[in-house]
Amino acid sequence: MSETLNLGLDRGAFRHPFYLYPNRVKRTYEGGMLLEKFRRYEKPVDGWFPEDWVGSTSLARCGVTPTEGYSYVRVTEREITLRRLIEDSPEAILGAGHVAKFGSNSSLLVKLLDSRTRLRIQVHPSRRLARQLLGSDYGKTEAWIVLDTRRVNTETPYLLLGFKEGITRSDFEKAVMKQNSTRLAEMLHRVPVRPGDVFFVESGTPHAIGPGVFMVEVQEPSDHTIYVEPSGDDLLAEGSANNLGLGWDDAFRCFNYEGLTLDEVTKRWKKQPTSIQQGEYGEKHMLLGCPQVSKYFRAYRLVVNRTLRSLYREYHIAVVTQGKGLFTNDYGDLPVESGDALFIPAAVGEHTWQNASIDGSSLEVITCHPPVSAT
Repeated sequence: MSETLNLGLDRGAFRHPFYLYPNRVKRTYEGGMLLEKFRRYEKPVDGWFPEDWVGSTSLARCGVTPTEGYSYVRVTEREITLRRLIEDSPEAILGAGHVAKFGSNSSLLVKLLDSRTRLRIQVHPSRRLARQLLGSDYGKTEAWIVLDTRRVNTETPYLLLGFKEGITRSDFEKAVMKQNSTRLAEMLHRVPVRPGDVFFVESGTPHAIGPGVFMVEVQEPSDHTIYVEPSGDDLLAEGSANNLGLGWDDAFRCFNYEGLTLDEVTKRWKKQPTSIQQGEYGEKHMLLGCPQVSKYFRAYRLVVNRTLRSLYREYHIAVVTQGKGLFTNDYGDLPVESGDALFIPAAVGEHTWQNASIDGSSLEVITCHPPVSAT
């Protein structure tokens, strides 16, 4: 049964952020130890729930429960899905400009993702192909903000990203049909990663996250993924879950077969932070926000030495990555510390981040935003 509509909440109910508690999603790869350490679990371990969907209004494609993927928030002593709350008061939560352009869809999915093993080589469809083949308004362009890494079996953390020069569609299809995983991995560039790296991965780009990478993933709100390495007996079946039931002819259309050098891959997909505010009280850096990216999402890093003021006309999601502090607006003060995640409605308006660390360290926050709504 669906939740009852018309919660009867006035705009004042959204003048404060909502804590986002861990929202773990089951996947087909293992991980999660660094994620659990970050989220302050008592005994962090790896397992089959290596992702935490933060502020999510999206369902997991292969969820083990009917609502797996949805984030819950506490409102007037009740726990309800964030999706349901948005449906009740979209403009107060998302912002009038966002609703005018995107409706009540949040148009964003943020994840904490921690891999212990290499993920299967995969690709995500573009918006055009998602509409044509899946009846969806969203593809799955994504970005990765690396928070931490670890060596797994002495292996340096890495990504597989983009086809090498000289690889043809025919070569790739043959390797997939023969299930030659070694050859498939050799077709992609191996890119070492370290904390602080930022990558933008446009739909159509073949990729796989390697072992030992813990990140904030910012993406379009879908779970559309095509896998070309085995998981189960139905990999090569025309209606396989691995190809989203599209059949392999259509699935292969979703790949961008442009071959690049490693330097070209790095130049195209690795993003350098841009400083947009500097001062003794704090700093603000744009991680994701150029026109190529902002039509999908945006992200910033705040480094708070004392205080930083912010004002956004649309909602955003904040992940505290270092230190302790306060989120303050005219509604009141909300304590935060490393590992916390907040959903900040548009109605919150102007607010301040205050550093409260006693060891001299900064309060650091990554803020993730939906696509630009202004025309």
